[in-house]
Amino acid sequence: MGLGALTGTFLPSQYAEFRYGRESEIIRCPWHRWEFDSATGKSLHDPDGCRVASYELRVEGGDVMIVVE
Repeated sequence: MGLGALTGTFLPSQYAEFRYGRESEIIRCPWHRWEFDSATGKSLHDPDGCRVASYELRVEGGDVMIVVE
């Protein structure tokens, strides 16, 4: 997932037009193309059966920090 793309979900659109919903909320695995909600880690296609770990983040002075409590 470290090389995954942060994207959105595809919405219906015209031929050769790409529109997204939930822009920058979905992470897509670069190998399997599976999609997960970046806030919860739940799969978009099997939310009860498949998920990845998710962590609270904080931005401090341009650095992204993982919140560990």
